[in-house]
Amino acid sequence: MRSITSAIMRRFSIRMSMACRKGQALVTAMALVVALTILVAATQHQVVQELKVTKTERDYERALQLAEAGLNAYINRIDYGAAPADASNPNDPGHLIPPLREFPIGAAPSLADFRRGVRDGTYTLIRYPPGSQQGYLVGSIGTPGETARFISFGWSNGVVRRVVGVARQASGDYALYGVASVTMHNNQSVTGNVGTNGQVTMHNNNEIENGYLVLNGPGADVSQHKNPGIRVRRGPTPYRWPTVAEIALEKWPNSGATAPGGLEYLATHNDNDLATIDGVPGIPGNKIDLKNNSTVVFRGKPGGAHYYLAGLTGKNNGTIHLDNSAGPITIWFGPSGGNGEFEMKNGWDLTQAVTDPAHLCRFYVATRGGVTIKNNGASAIGIYAYNVENGQPFGSVTLKNNSTFTNCRIIANTISVEQNTTITYTPAPYFYPEDNLYAITDWREFE
Repeated sequence: MRSITSAIMRRFSIRMSMACRKGQALVTAMALVVALTILVAATQHQVVQELKVTKTERDYERALQLAEAGLNAYINRIDYGAAPADASNPNDPGHLIPPLREFPIGAAPSLADFRRGVRDGTYTLIRYPPGSQQGYLVGSIGTPGETARFISFGWSNGVVRRVVGVARQASGDYALYGVASVTMHNNQSVTGNVGTNGQVTMHNNNEIENGYLVLNGPGADVSQHKNPGIRVRRGPTPYRWPTVAEIALEKWPNSGATAPGGLEYLATHNDNDLATIDGVPGIPGNKIDLKNNSTVVFRGKPGGAHYYLAGLTGKNNGTIHLDNSAGPITIWFGPSGGNGEFEMKNGWDLTQAVTDPAHLCRFYVATRGGVTIKNNGASAIGIYAYNVENGQPFGSVTLKNNSTFTNCRIIANTISVEQNTTITYTPAPYFYPEDNLYAITDWREFE
């Protein structure tokens, strides 16, 4: 009997032990499931929170980018006017150009006022892309003058940032401005200011009279060599000169995809028929090659004559005469980024009939061939040779070998004056198209 009872108790003990082990495993498994569930939930919560932070950071950064874009768009709007927009196509780029707006001085909206104004319809955003919760609003603070202040708000899903920029119109008091560089070799004399955003290299016996060497931006510098008497001024920001292509587009805006403006328009709508080469009217192929005492005469007209050239070379006593007695003369070199050049050498002569400021004579060079004028000549005209294609600036002017330039202003990407060149410029109330264009000199964010 005892043996039977003992056997039963052993079996019961074994079964209880097995049951306990199974229960412990179940509890452990359930604990693991609970722990994994908590971990997954915590991870999901963390991911959600990080996504919210990422979205907020994205909107914060995007709002600043939109504010900056709005400021640039507004400067472009003032400089070049409003491009036509296709009313039937909300994605047409013309819809992104901001309207002119003036905020009274001291009354520009705060961030909170602007956010509330967007939501209640007081302010209408320029939305990009159209219909999205992103966009900008921009205007001037007061009426723009020679110096102007602008305020731009960027909006992204309710996040607002704003920037305030200062812009000025071009100064007309430069005799020379080499955007990237100016090189003055031996025995050069310049009357008026010389400026650059880049590097000025000076060799022996150079003079800047009645003016300064102006270095604009942190990258601008000068190697004065043996010219310690040069007076130097520094500006905090690089100056942005408009390109020749931009100046032409301001005068002849695009009027649609089938009616291009600027230099492309001028190539077929010009006054070339008013010119004569050795007495023969017209400019065949829009190119001029003067040799051995040849003469080209460009004639002005009331309101201004505009000529379009793909290239002009003159040598061996070639003469360019600008008969501006009837009106101003502007000679444009294109196409933008082309290879045409403007070169005069060996006893050249470039004259104008009158020096009346209302009958200004000017050369605008949008080609890569640049300008070279050398060897015993004289001129009284202005040259502008600064252009950009695919983000790359170009435009060179080289003046050398006993050449004299009177009351000239010369703007280019790079300028080199060499071997007894004399340039005299006296600021006068001449109208240069680029002087009306604004360029940003400073901007900062205000919170």
